[in-house]
Amino acid sequence: MSARALAAVVLCCCGQAGTTKAPIVAEVNGVPLLLPDLERRMRADHLPARAALDRMIDEALEAELLRRSGGDLAWERKRALVQKLLAAAVEAPARADDVTEEDVQDLYGKARTLDAEHVLVKRPARQEDFGRARVLAERVRAAADRAADGAAFAAIAHDVAAPGLEVVHEDLGKFRRDGTFVPAFEEQVFRMRAPGEIAGPFETEFGWHVVRLREASNWFGGPLADVRSKVVEKVLINRRRQRLDELMRALARRAHVEVDATPLDGAALR
Repeated sequence: MSARALAAVVLCCCGQAGTTKAPIVAEVNGVPLLLPDLERRMRADHLPARAALDRMIDEALEAELLRRSGGDLAWERKRALVQKLLAAAVEAPARADDVTEEDVQDLYGKARTLDAEHVLVKRPARQEDFGRARVLAERVRAAADRAADGAAFAAIAHDVAAPGLEVVHEDLGKFRRDGTFVPAFEEQVFRMRAPGEIAGPFETEFGWHVVRLREASNWFGGPLADVRSKVVEKVLINRRRQRLDELMRALARRAHVEVDATPLDGAALR
């Protein structure tokens, strides 16, 4: 959350005066969160009731931290205090000098994006067919090496066959090394570099894969030498987000939060 946004939260929390009969959906250290405010937040952030309430509770905790640090201050002083708190608690621990080459290589590698397709010889139901499936996967690889283009590669699934074995072609689309596929699959395909390169056959829990790489790119947009500063900045952003999450969890553990589910269940986008 930005300093301006935090300051706005504080002003909203501190600016409430008088009493209200609006339903209270939660209390954070004695500060009521009202149903009309929740519904406004649902509309503004396009969130369901529980997610919007969680966000409001986080903001109330941040406001509590600010009040403890500086009391009832004017707008500009509040904003300056928020910036100071964030700099000390979130930004200072994440410095560019502390980003190592290993950090840079790791994040840049995770940002690598592949566009690929594969022919899969599915794992047979019977143990005695495993050897035949491996042999068929070798035939798929030989056919892939002869394939002139993507259309010819896709046709392999129809051209090779063996009784009792299933062969399919699948377009994998674009993906990163983020757990979308099982580790054994990612370990193999992310070794590929050049468009048109073939990998396999290799085995996963699904069967034997022969993969064709169509394109390799990177989320950062270029070679590491050209985008190193972007990668370093992203490493710092990730660390600051992690630190902010840790602070929020610590605040939540110390806070007293009560939620009344009755008005919460009736909250709606109006």
